[in-house]
Amino acid sequence: MKTRKWLMIAAMGLMLTACQEKKQPYNIIVKKEQAPKSTKTLAIGDYVQKYHVEWLGKDYTITVAAKADSTLDKVSDGTRKYYDNRIALTIDREDGTQFLHREFTKNDFSAHVDAGYLDNSALVGIVYDKIDGDNLTFAVSVGSPDKSSDDYVPLLIKIGRTGSVSVSKDTRLDTSSADEAADEVF
Repeated sequence: MKTRKWLMIAAMGLMLTACQEKKQPYNIIVKKEQAPKSTKTLAIGDYVQKYHVEWLGKDYTITVAAKADSTLDKVSDGTRKYYDNRIALTIDREDGTQFLHREFTKNDFSAHVDAGYLDNSALVGIVYDKIDGDNLTFAVSVGSPDKSSDDYVPLLIKIGRTGSVSVSKDTRLDTSSADEAADEVF
């Protein structure tokens, strides 16, 4: 009887361990779905900046208006496509008459940018820089359409007192001037 009792206890122990649920690991492996690549063409322009300056003893209002232009060739940063910009530069006299209105595309700067680079770049922006003698000076960027990129060719536009427009490469370093350096406290 003792043997039978031990056999029954052993059999019940085996049954309890055999019927016990198998522990599952907590590692869940799921395949990551690839996000669909955007085929939408992105715009990089669409801004308006106004500046009020005193130039040659008179007040002028400078307006720089950038607009993504779907009629221009699209450009790519290697992964996405972008519309190139058309930027309008308008200079108005204080009486409201127009001194200058000119629209720029990246092709206006082709004499100063390598052709291979120009094909894959956009007219990123034009901003008022300073008055240099009888000229209004504007900084121009032709480069990667990706806003997070700092790849661009720096150029200058100079507007003369007669409305003449000249373009050159900007050879200035991106550092503060001597006047600003004198004001800095270390």
